[in-house]
Amino acid sequence: MLATFDLQRLGEKKDLDELRQALKDSKEFFAKPIEEKILNKYVPSTNAGWLKIGSEKINQKSGNTEIKEALNIRKDRIDSMDSGLIDKFIQQCHRVCLELLVAYAACLQIESKDGDNYFSNRHRYNQPSGDVLRSLYYPACKQDISRAIRADGHSDFGSITLLFLEKSDPGGLEIVQSGTKDTFIPVNQQDGCIIVNTGDLIEYWTGSSTIHRVVIPRDPSRPRYSIAYFCHAEDSTNLEKVDSKILRQDINVIDRSSLSFEDYAATKLYGQPKTAAEHLEMRLKHIHSHEVANGGLDE
Repeated sequence: MLATFDLQRLGEKKDLDELRQALKDSKEFFAKPIEEKILNKYVPSTNAGWLKIGSEKINQKSGNTEIKEALNIRKDRIDSMDSGLIDKFIQQCHRVCLELLVAYAACLQIESKDGDNYFSNRHRYNQPSGDVLRSLYYPACKQDISRAIRADGHSDFGSITLLFLEKSDPGGLEIVQSGTKDTFIPVNQQDGCIIVNTGDLIEYWTGSSTIHRVVIPRDPSRPRYSIAYFCHAEDSTNLEKVDSKILRQDINVIDRSSLSFEDYAATKLYGQPKTAAEHLEMRLKHIHSHEVANGGLDE
């Protein structure tokens, strides 16, 4: 199941107001001096905190410099960051993801006692998981950007990603065109919509996930802000292909063993993950391996 699509979900004024406030709070955080942001320094063991430019390298072989900062907030660590608004926003995001997961299962006609709840039953909010709300800041680029990219080509590590952009977003998000491995096409934001990506865990269950990247736009002088909610299966969830009548009939489903994206480079280094928690740990180790080698992060 390979998909990136717009979801019309932000029609109510209160939803738009909450999103605008979340983006405003995000901008204010990234505008703080480094000595203040470092107080929320990223902790690898929890995948939470602030990441400076250069902390992540999604594609270890590309040679591209990723120009971005990020702030990861875990659903079980909200108190350390603030606020009731964040808690409410995360819970709303999770509810949207559960609705999508039910729709995915219904479309796939999964032959299991869980039926249409096959995926949602493995994404309970009150269970340990890798769910994270991530604020992203891509600074304006004024220097030579010939080897710069805002986020290299990658698939998301979880099941579903909800991406929220400003109305004035300068662009740059691209996805791999269906039927190709390296032809990227732009994703055009629709006002009032959430962009939805399917991630690696859906790939384990169905055969494919969405490869995407964020490139420097034509006007590199404009910064870009976004918020992403990464929905993960419960830590103990087994990663095995679902029994689906649709997938058995679909000759276009990609055999996962034939893919060569970055998760396979990680698999070669760290072994084949058996659970959702093992998969997330493997991918995080891989994107931070250059930082650990250089002494920038503690394992």
